[in-house]
Amino acid sequence: MRKNRNYILAWLCTFILMMLFMLLAKISTASAWWHEQWLYRRQIVFDTSSAGIDLRENPGPVVILLRLHSGNLDFSRVKEKGEDIRFVSSSDKTLLKHHFDSYEPVDEIALVWVQVPALSSGPDGNFIWMYYGNKAAEDSQDTKGTYDVNQVAVYHFGETEGQPRDWTAYNNPVSGFSGGLGLPAVIGNGVSFNGVSDMITIPQSPSLNFSNGFTFSTWIRINAPQQDAYLFSREEKDRSLVIGVNQSRVYCRLRADGQTSEVESNTDLPSGSWHNVAVSVDQNRKAVIYVDGTETGSGDFPSDLSELTGNLTLGGSANGGHFLAGDVDEVRISNIARPVASIRLAAVNQGEGSTFCSYTEEEKNEGQGFIAKLAEYGEYTKTVIRYTTLDGWAINITLLIILALSWIVLLVKTLTLFLVEKENRVFLESFRQNNDILALPEEDAGFPNSSLYQVYREGKRDLKERLGNQATHQKNKTLHPKELSSFKAKLEKGTTREEQKLNRWLLILTLAISGGPFLGLLGTVWGIMNTFAAMALAGEADIVVIAPGIASALSTTVLGLIVGIPALFGYNYLVGKIRNITADMYLFVDELTCKVDETYGEQ
Repeated sequence: MRKNRNYILAWLCTFILMMLFMLLAKISTASAWWHEQWLYRRQIVFDTSSAGIDLRENPGPVVILLRLHSGNLDFSRVKEKGEDIRFVSSSDKTLLKHHFDSYEPVDEIALVWVQVPALSSGPDGNFIWMYYGNKAAEDSQDTKGTYDVNQVAVYHFGETEGQPRDWTAYNNPVSGFSGGLGLPAVIGNGVSFNGVSDMITIPQSPSLNFSNGFTFSTWIRINAPQQDAYLFSREEKDRSLVIGVNQSRVYCRLRADGQTSEVESNTDLPSGSWHNVAVSVDQNRKAVIYVDGTETGSGDFPSDLSELTGNLTLGGSANGGHFLAGDVDEVRISNIARPVASIRLAAVNQGEGSTFCSYTEEEKNEGQGFIAKLAEYGEYTKTVIRYTTLDGWAINITLLIILALSWIVLLVKTLTLFLVEKENRVFLESFRQNNDILALPEEDAGFPNSSLYQVYREGKRDLKERLGNQATHQKNKTLHPKELSSFKAKLEKGTTREEQKLNRWLLILTLAISGGPFLGLLGTVWGIMNTFAAMALAGEADIVVIAPGIASALSTTVLGLIVGIPALFGYNYLVGKIRNITADMYLFVDELTCKVDETYGEQ
């Protein structure tokens, strides 16, 4: 028997421990959610393994392109312009800077750039979180802060008119532009150069100082071999740095101190397709050319780039000629030599059909979505308020006035009855401890809210008049039975007055209970009638048009119930309290009458 009992106890302990472990695991999982106001999230995984980009070193802070579409994001759960989208580090704590290149909710396509502090070559930790689903969130794009301090110019070419803009904090403007915008490119839109006169000019600025190195990268598509076309150039009288395409090969040429040095790619650029081209020059004057993230040429320059000044040009020479015939997208300029890993990462990540980023299944915030739900309901309430008509507002304001009055009555009456009950108990204790009926004072000292004391004081005054205002302890005077009956009637009169005082203002609650829901129903019927009348005049039924009107009409019924339901519960609570206090008063009347009869009644 004892063995069975011990076995049962051990089993119960094990079961309890398992339940506690599951509960703690659930709490731990819920607390891992970055912010409780966001309802949904997805994990974005970066493939840095040998099967992906084969990352062998840390590229440092990188800006990664994310292509969002209906396959990896439910746009119906995101705000109209993507204001509630957030990106969080793998630790689920640090908010990452980002900005949209484009956001098209109708087409369910978005291009977003996200700054990721670091990536490793291992399989762990190479992911971030994407949160969304908070209708109350404000836009948090950090356009100028997405890039690091060494990124001195970035042109997405997403504009359809005007001039291209720099997306870095340096805001290096374009002073001269001729070319075609709005061209579908590898990343959204790009710019086209006609090979005759099109060119982009970027004025000299302190940020465009290449004394510590230089990196230029872009996507390019040529339709035919080029005749020494300049992709990038910085030219002065006796110094120049040129990145160009001769026939189908990329080169980098430096002219300085009367010498000209050139590094050429050993790989041709196929015509008619997009390719990533990057050139870096480090402080040791080593120049490297990359095509699609792979090194295709390198060499040493006899001079560094410290004395290079003047304007930058894209697509041609500042001195005329050397115009590029082709398309360009995503131009980036840095004032340092970017590591190989960073250049390769950009080429793989930004290319069409890239599998570098993958998205896990959507997760919903089940444990901490209460505040987010409140925020969502707040958005619904704003919509209802926006479409409420004038007659609806008239009813709603009336209901709000009744609501305010009923709550004032509820609060004041609840406090009053609490004080009455408390002081009644204290008074009864004092009354029963004193053998002399007339000993308690007539002033309100100590019992200002006691209903029993008010009845007692009414009876004391009547009794003193009947005794001829004799001394308190004189008992020679006796009361006739008719006088006792009259005395009791006096007490009952005082009880009735106290009962009236207790029931004062309860009429407001009965009005709220009976009138609130009916006023709300009136507003709903009126609003629905107007909505259907408007639909009949328009000659069509569109749920997008009807829904706001129906919602605003139903809001009056909701508000009417909000007025009536608390008033109903509060009224029943107060009536129960008043009934108990009234019963105590009638019992006290009997008790006091009996005590007077025993003391002054005829024997």
